[in-house]
Amino acid sequence: MKLNPQQAPLYGECVLTVQLDDGDVCRAEGEEDEDEEAEFYLLFAGSTQRHLTSTLRVSHVTLQAVCPAHDVCEPVLVTLCLARPGGPVDTQSQETFCYVQDLALDMAHFLLDNISPQEALLLDDEQSVRGWIRTWPWP
Repeated sequence: MKLNPQQAPLYGECVLTVQLDDGDVCRAEGEEDEDEEAEFYLLFAGSTQRHLTSTLRVSHVTLQAVCPAHDVCEPVLVTLCLARPGGPVDTQSQETFCYVQDLALDMAHFLLDNISPQEALLLDDEQSVRGWIRTWPWP
């Protein structure tokens, strides 16, 4: 399987496209009747959290899912799972996916928390960025 995009901000919420490999498609087919009822899920496993998401089958080889939020910037292991009614859940393939910090969102939150609305209207772009860089709580 191939994931697109291969990273998302911590708040998730982006559409994740999953391109199935030939092996994933073959294992999902089985009997014709079962193929209609088989469902794919994505398991996101990080160091402190796990998320299970359902998928939407867009085509024979393409799935889509909404990327879940995560608690820390880190690479996670995404496992493609196949569930058939009355049968066990099978794991298909795995891919690494990264959660990253969204600096623009962090900057917006910082400005909202530390500048009054009147002050924000008086700042130009250069002053905002310069002030943010000086006062940001860098690790």
